[in-house]
Amino acid sequence: MYHKTISLLSLMRLRKFAASIVLTAMLSQSAFAGTFYVDINGDNDPDTCVENESDNDNDCTFRDALSQVSDGDTITFMENTTITAASGYTLATPNVTIQNGGFTADIDGNGTSADGLTITSAADGSTVKGLILRGWSGAGIDINSGADGITIGGLDSDDDLVVSGLQSDESTVDANVYGLFIQGTNVIVRGSVFSGNTNDGIYIGNGAADIRIEGNAIGTSGDGSTDKGNGDNGIEIDDGGSGSLNLNSGESDTLSGNNQVLNGLYIGDYQNDSGENLKQNNISGNAGDGITFGSSTSGDDIKGTVEIMGNAIGTTSDFNTAMGNDTYGIFIDEYNTSLNVTIGTDGDGTNDANEGNNISDNGNHGIFAEVSGTLIIAGNIIGLVDNGTANYRTDAGNEADGINAYANNLRIGSDNADANEYNTVSNSTDDGIEAAGPTVTVAGNYIGFDPTGVGDQGNGGAGILINDDETVTLNIGTANGRNYIGNNGEMVEKVQLLWMICLLLGQVKL
Repeated sequence: MYHKTISLLSLMRLRKFAASIVLTAMLSQSAFAGTFYVDINGDNDPDTCVENESDNDNDCTFRDALSQVSDGDTITFMENTTITAASGYTLATPNVTIQNGGFTADIDGNGTSADGLTITSAADGSTVKGLILRGWSGAGIDINSGADGITIGGLDSDDDLVVSGLQSDESTVDANVYGLFIQGTNVIVRGSVFSGNTNDGIYIGNGAADIRIEGNAIGTSGDGSTDKGNGDNGIEIDDGGSGSLNLNSGESDTLSGNNQVLNGLYIGDYQNDSGENLKQNNISGNAGDGITFGSSTSGDDIKGTVEIMGNAIGTTSDFNTAMGNDTYGIFIDEYNTSLNVTIGTDGDGTNDANEGNNISDNGNHGIFAEVSGTLIIAGNIIGLVDNGTANYRTDAGNEADGINAYANNLRIGSDNADANEYNTVSNSTDDGIEAAGPTVTVAGNYIGFDPTGVGDQGNGGAGILINDDETVTLNIGTANGRNYIGNNGEMVEKVQLLWMICLLLGQVKL
């Protein structure tokens, strides 16, 4: 009996030990990840790639490497490569990294009727860096619905950037239909170029949630200095005819390496975690809107949280020169949805002074927004460029209103006399600000001046136009900061009592 007990205990220990070995192997899978080195321009799949073979003996094509990778592997280019593709490429393996290895990795669709690189729902956790995708009669990159945790590009090195729609010089146009098509979740798009494409630079559609877009050129050359506009919008967010798109997954994913919670749509953020100014998108020169939400589809329904901060929308990346989008700077027509939007600073006390957007020189309203939830527009410069003077005194007005906004809870400017939240709204062809909604706060703005409250930068219509077609609770008072309104075609229109209150409380500088 004693010996049988010892044998039973030994067996139990052996099974426990074996189980621990299996668990350790599973947890340490990345330790066995390998690398496939692309060393030939060819486009066939000869099944001759050898994992971890780096002797550059011309036996591993990109297509072959994609077919052989396992979970956690890397595909690296070993030489300057230009591939004329016969068909699209597919990544269908999780946790794969594709990188150019410091070389040019140029993938020419040559008019092929396909997406350049399709990332399927089987490729969760994968990263694509350093590819040039051009000439595809589809999207340069298509992130399928169900794909999760995908990263496109990066901010650490020039070798990280993806170029979609331009050639390797980041200037010569070789259009795809779309630069990037996103229907996945927890997607990060960083430090890349989506310009010159036939339709949108970036399209975010049905199934997409928790997206961060930062540090990209969308409609310009890679350096942000030259107009290379997409044929439609810079960024389009649309439900794709499904009737519903919820941009919040509700999972509050934490982005790897920067401790930021991602739950919604974030466009720009101005600074990276080291304080460098890398997260600003340049969304300019496009034939449609800079950023557009919704479509003419009946029942269109986009929900969630949106932050748009620190971007150049209608100017060069240095804010010195006008480079407007042909229609709206930002267009949001989602009044019947549960959408909450911040355009500009979030006022959280961290980097607030740099979170405003420059929205100038666009062919219609700088901002047109109708949402049913909360809309905050704060800390933006609208209708002016810097011209190297550091004072934003050069006319770059939008060709309608600077801001045209309606929301159930609307704030334009500051609700606590915070100067970082003041907007400058000047040089518009029509009104500086047109606002409406049940609760409207317009406070602490420079309307018809430069950001210091001086100069003649008047709007063509009213400084502020309040639509009083319904009962409106207005909050324009000294406790929330003085509006400086001057040089405009009219001062305040529609609500005459408001004009009197503004004058009595010192809200208007004539």
